[in-house]
Amino acid sequence: MPTIGRRTDIEGPDAYIWFLADSSHPRYTLVKNVIHGQNYVSAYDLADYPVTADDVLHTGRKAFDVALAAVNCGKFNIGMVTLGIVQHCFYETVDQAAHKILFGHPVTEFGQVRQILSDNYIRITAMKLYHERAIDYMRESSPEDRRFVMFNSIGKMKVTREGERVFRELSDVISAKGFEKDTYFAVARGTIDSMPRLEGTAHVNMALTLKFMPSFLYNAADLPPVPVRRDAGDDEALFRQPGAAGLGKVRFADWRSAFADYSHLPNVALFLEQAERFAQFPVQAPTTDAQLADLDYQLAVGELFTLLPYGQLILEQAKIAGTPDDLVDAIFELFVRDFSAYALGVFAKASSTVAQQEWALGSLRKPIGDTARAERVYAEVLGHAGAYRMNL
Repeated sequence: MPTIGRRTDIEGPDAYIWFLADSSHPRYTLVKNVIHGQNYVSAYDLADYPVTADDVLHTGRKAFDVALAAVNCGKFNIGMVTLGIVQHCFYETVDQAAHKILFGHPVTEFGQVRQILSDNYIRITAMKLYHERAIDYMRESSPEDRRFVMFNSIGKMKVTREGERVFRELSDVISAKGFEKDTYFAVARGTIDSMPRLEGTAHVNMALTLKFMPSFLYNAADLPPVPVRRDAGDDEALFRQPGAAGLGKVRFADWRSAFADYSHLPNVALFLEQAERFAQFPVQAPTTDAQLADLDYQLAVGELFTLLPYGQLILEQAKIAGTPDDLVDAIFELFVRDFSAYALGVFAKASSTVAQQEWALGSLRKPIGDTARAERVYAEVLGHAGAYRMNL
């Protein structure tokens, strides 16, 4: 069991030690599984446990960096776990709604149900596109190309919280049925809230994402395209991560290039307009010294920033996967709405300056609706009724 610890005979970062603990050793005491369920997350004690030179993997600052890299890489999967959970919940919800009759009509004909099912089918699609592309950046990474650290953080924070949102909104459709023991929904209820919080809080990953913002926005590099990586190659580069310092120096390709092939879609163009306004935000409405130390304000700004790389990878994967324009434009219709909501969040912060409030109000945009496109997307949504039923 890889374990991070500290020596007690020295101070500072030199005290860190990353070592292997042998679970069969008599001084290794397994205390319990700390969660309810089939998954096993162990609490264990090492009382007078002898650590030999052969057990030590790294010491000092290197030990800390390796432990952090293990978290950066190892918990990448929680976004995909969240995606799988809410996709199952969506199938169950649309199936139940399509077969439930109220006032002589299927529930799927009600306007609010239609909106919820459409919005969350679109959000699930966006989650899937993002994570598919993030896999490529992770597998193609090297000690010289660490873009994946930001994209992983967004996966662990943005995708998991999107999953929470999807689950909550679908709950309003499946309603009481979602509490019955013979539903997947009831199983998911006890798991979904844990996804963004497996590293403490989603705020940890948001704070990490913000470290990359200046480089992402203003210091684009001419980097080769990242290929699709589904080969059975050796991902040993993930075990050669440099230190945790210097993340602000990581370079990114110009994020705007991903939008070029989709600028003909009205909501992509409208979101790009908002994104360009955000790029001017630090100039037009600079952060005050007090706000630099105000994490609450920084997190509000982070919500706006995160939508840019999130949208970038979605568009990159949409091009690779041949995602229909209907779905791409529908995704960015939601993003225009989300950006406006986050801008209002900045406006409402107690510490926001007059310039920041004016910028926020000037960034509000109404998404461009398309009735025919919405009908086509909803027909696709209803096509999933009966696609999944849990074996009992």
